[in-house]
Amino acid sequence: MPLLSPTPNSSISKSCTLCIEFLFQYEPDLIIVSAGYDAAIGCLEGEMDITPACYAHLLNSLTGFAQGKVAVILE
Repeated sequence: MPLLSPTPNSSISKSCTLCIEFLFQYEPDLIIVSAGYDAAIGCLEGEMDITPACYAHLLNSLTGFAQGKVAVILE
């Protein structure tokens, strides 16, 4: 599920809302995150400026689903 817009706060909010709805509806056995650096703060290509603390918060939120089975893979 890609981030939805070019501004950090709006994209995170929209993406989290969609992701949480999806997770509650489908109750996955495993969550796989295809991670990259393009949304990170300092990346000129992504222009998202997401901080390490924000990444940690988002990933911590995912551990509440799929019995905590979350695979984060650098693309």
